[in-house]
Amino acid sequence: METIGAAKEKIVWASRILFERGLIEVYDGNVSYRFAENYFIITPSHVSKSSLKPDDLVVVYFNDRWSSVKGFKPSVEYKMHKLIYLKLDDIKAVVHAHNPLTIALTDIIANVDEVLLETTAETKYYIPDGISVIPRLPPGSLELAEAVANSLRGPNSLIILRGHGVVGVGETIEDALHRVLIVERNAKMLLIKSIAEKFLG
Repeated sequence: METIGAAKEKIVWASRILFERGLIEVYDGNVSYRFAENYFIITPSHVSKSSLKPDDLVVVYFNDRWSSVKGFKPSVEYKMHKLIYLKLDDIKAVVHAHNPLTIALTDIIANVDEVLLETTAETKYYIPDGISVIPRLPPGSLELAEAVANSLRGPNSLIILRGHGVVGVGETIEDALHRVLIVERNAKMLLIKSIAEKFLG
């Protein structure tokens, strides 16, 4: 079983990757890991993802109490993470980012979920439970949290939040992060293809 220290290091690692890839800004996004039946570890609110440390992370209990070494509050989206974990026991990690190309294409392509899954041959292998799209809802709201949790198709799925971001889930932080990364790569490929077709015929 993974130690709590290793889990925290992976959350920090995933947060930095999201920042370095341009999928979040300094205070954007959130990453969490369910370490036990009664709590999960999540990134704090309004702390730079580019310089995040393991001691910055917050432990959130399912009764909505939390604790932090430095006294930080959990991400404003902690309720979304909580409801995802309560929905499916197989989910151990949640990664929420603000993928710019994915979000842009969601407003342009009607069936973007299907198109993104078909972009590369291996996408369905990495996201076997599919992609869901939910409407625009206020960030940090219970309404958004419920919509995301209810749209989950399984422990290996990805959800696109219109005008907001994406949520990748999985049994490991690596799995959840990879789903977030692969959908943005596919969106980039679709954009390149559309530009090439326009100018190259």
